[in-house]
Amino acid sequence: MRWKKEMDISVCREGTCLYWDGEAVDYFYYVYSGAVKLQKTTHDGKELTMSLLGQGDPTGECGGLKNGHQCTGWITEAAEIGMIPVRKVEKLMEQSSSLAVSLMKWAGVMSQQHQSKFRDLLLYGRHVALASTLIRLSTAHGKTTEEGISLLLIQNLLNLLVLQEKPSTGP
Repeated sequence: MRWKKEMDISVCREGTCLYWDGEAVDYFYYVYSGAVKLQKTTHDGKELTMSLLGQGDPTGECGGLKNGHQCTGWITEAAEIGMIPVRKVEKLMEQSSSLAVSLMKWAGVMSQQHQSKFRDLLLYGRHVALASTLIRLSTAHGKTTEEGISLLLIQNLLNLLVLQEKPSTGP
């Protein structure tokens, strides 16, 4: 794709913030390697993981959002990130209808994923949210084996993905 050729590549360490929730939208990003977590913090300080991105995933906002980014992007594994100014993306979209359609489809899929996470949690509770999250994870990150689908996860990561707090161990 031509827009990837227009990107500057940045090497980011784990723990680096790619962009902040509410920050002005200046760049569109592409994950060449590594991992990025998209996170939203509620008014009462709870951190909600919206998406986990890996190699080949675009991220950022397009379309002239006046309120800035809708979540915070954290590098969770050392990464190579392609960065292209949003204005340049918009110009490329004017020149290439196929790029515009591709980005519109991507934005629609991301919106549907976020809506389904909230719907599952709010309407059906944690158990359905967990089942739905496992299905999404196995589809996106699972590896088919002779025994079925292999999906290696850490409990804390699973807690983040279903938007729940860790169980309390004290009084």
